Amino acid sequence: TISALVPGRVAEWYVTEGSIVKQGDPIARIIDNDPLLLERLRDERAQVEAEVAALRSAMKVAERDVNRLKTLVSEGLSAPKDLELALIKVDDFRSKLAASRSKLAGIGIRLNRQGAQVVTAPRDGLIQVIFAGDSATMVKEGDPLATFAPSTTQHAVELYIDGRDVPLVHPGRPVRLEFEGWPAVQFS
Repeated sequence: TISALVPGRVAEWYVTEGSIVKQGDPIARIIDNDPLLLERLRDERAQVEAEVAALRSAMKVAERDVNRLKTLVSEGLSAPKDLELALIKVDDFRSKLAASRSKLAGIGIRLNRQGAQVVTAPRDGLIQVIFAGDSATMVKEGDPLATFAPSTTQHAVELYIDGRDVPLVHPGRPVRLEFEGWPAVQFS
């Protein structure tokens, strides 16, 4: 199953059912419901970067105040309480700076995810079924878009074995497959 990487609306299909694709070929393009989302995220990132720069500058000033107050306290010209308040101020700036850096990382992740709006083929193969048919289809992150069958030179079979028969099967041991089915058209 090929899934949507980001939430939004399927804007364009590059394949149809039965299309043969190579690894990396585009399958679908998903756009966000908000056409200005990328611009808003970039603006938000610029704002948080400015906030980080301001917090760094304020923290440097607060650290200089701590150093100055240490000298004044050692000379007896300032109260130890003032030094404690300055240390608390530096710790407060550190926590605000860490929170802003975390917010900046989150915005970066959201920007990168929005850059992954073109869904590509994971390897060479065949598109079997397309689930979201038209360009007005809304999808969420992880919703299936299409079923993909990789092209391989090695055949595989998926077996379901009854619990009583599991001790009889070992890796490398030859097995015989028996197919039971009904004809497509039945005659009386």
